[in-house]
Amino acid sequence: MQGYSPTLSVSGSFFPVWLIAALLGSGCAVVLRLLFIRMGLQEHLPVPPLTYLSAAIFSGVMIWLLWTGGIAL
Repeated sequence: MQGYSPTLSVSGSFFPVWLIAALLGSGCAVVLRLLFIRMGLQEHLPVPPLTYLSAAIFSGVMIWLLWTGGIAL
């Protein structure tokens, strides 16, 4: 088994995929927050920061796994 570093070339500069997955995961959490506010669920959350942190981590990990082939659909 040979290891590799999954990177993405952006304008000749290589960025690690985990960094891009983390940024996309944070974006998903922001979209989820806006959705919750629009639906009126924001005030019913017991611990909103923990909810959004968990959403960001979960979506970031899922993006990472889908991108690198850890989960095959």
